[in-house]
Amino acid sequence: MRRRWFYTALCLAALLALFLNWMANTPPSSLPAAFSSVAVCVLFALLGIRFIPLWMQSWSGRKEASDSRADFERNTCLKVFACLVLTRLATIGLSYILDSVVNGVGDFSERMYYLWTSGDGRHYLDIAERWYQSAGSRDEVVRLVFLPLYPITVRIVSFVFGNYFFSAMLISNLAFAFAGTVFYKLARLDMEREEALRAVKYLAVLPSAFFFSAPMSDSLFLLLSVSCVYFARQKRYFPACLLGGLAAFTRSLGMTLLAPVCFELISDLIREAKSGGNKGRYLMYFPALLLIPCGFGLYLYTNYLVSGNPFQYAIYQKEHWSQSLGYFWNTASYQTQYAIYSIKSGEIWKFLGLWLPNLTFVFGSMTVMAAAVRRIRPAYTAYFIAYYVIAVGVTWLLSAPRYMAALFPLSLAFSALTKNRRADRLLTAAFLTGTVLYMTAFAECWQVY
Repeated sequence: MRRRWFYTALCLAALLALFLNWMANTPPSSLPAAFSSVAVCVLFALLGIRFIPLWMQSWSGRKEASDSRADFERNTCLKVFACLVLTRLATIGLSYILDSVVNGVGDFSERMYYLWTSGDGRHYLDIAERWYQSAGSRDEVVRLVFLPLYPITVRIVSFVFGNYFFSAMLISNLAFAFAGTVFYKLARLDMEREEALRAVKYLAVLPSAFFFSAPMSDSLFLLLSVSCVYFARQKRYFPACLLGGLAAFTRSLGMTLLAPVCFELISDLIREAKSGGNKGRYLMYFPALLLIPCGFGLYLYTNYLVSGNPFQYAIYQKEHWSQSLGYFWNTASYQTQYAIYSIKSGEIWKFLGLWLPNLTFVFGSMTVMAAAVRRIRPAYTAYFIAYYVIAVGVTWLLSAPRYMAALFPLSLAFSALTKNRRADRLLTAAFLTGTVLYMTAFAECWQVY
């Protein structure tokens, strides 16, 4: 008990010190902005207070229950895969309907290409076709910030189909279906069948989940990250770390997979040591953890080959997108301030398409995890914390809903909190309504990223 309170107090003191230092050097520009920064810090502290005892218990060496309940569900997995493919087809069909309502009926392939490449998709397709450019227009050069694995995959598949856009859409939508199937298997290790299926449903109907159909790296990253954690749960750490490295070669946030993999590995090591077993078999896995940062290291080497500077991407991010590492409470502060400004200036489209969704996910995801933390495996909470701190902490965040959609512990949390059927139906209806509204804003070409 004393250790629990000591670690909790230490973490809270560190959080408070960082927050006060930030307040002293870059104070919020308004009272609502200050309130937002304090509120998100309080939510984070609450999550930490509830998480630390679970962390300590997980590393206490207690024997776990058997994870065998998901061994014989091949038919269910096939049905999950088929249903997820249908959700992707429905998403594309809905996107065409909404685009037709907003912009008028047109050729299907042309309208879909214009809609789905209006954001970062065009950058990925350009990289797949022409690789990175060391010289040329600014728009071409800064594409170095997009990591290589997804465009490499698109280029390989395009050799079969001869069309980069079709290949990218095929990869994204199939990758999501595979990711959801692996996610179901992962959820079944801790949940009953109905609860696991509910988690997959929330993964598919989250309002920003339509981005999984876009020609971007979201679906591939989700597949690799879920598979990484699934193999770690199976105590197969070499393939887990290899998949984590591929995820880090897909998105820089793949580096945060070190959190759940390390958490599981240390838990297994402690349990093995306390039971008098062969702890050497777990010690030998620790070098494999290097495979995860090696994936991002390969991206740094790509930077070096293209520009001569392994960290050139960071320069482009700062100069072109004003992005660098920061504090998540700073994000809550400036996003609140810009939301207020957009309302006062009459830019309601910017408020509804950008700032409101961002703030909803910044606060909503933390609230949901704080509420569900005791029903979620501690390793997944560790992953959420690491991912959230990095993703939300960037100094100019525009894509919080999309980034949070790929953070699978959220869907587990939604499922854990909606065992009541009425709550489940209400949340599902709210998410479906949000999907239609958010996709309409996307079709309107509002600032939906």
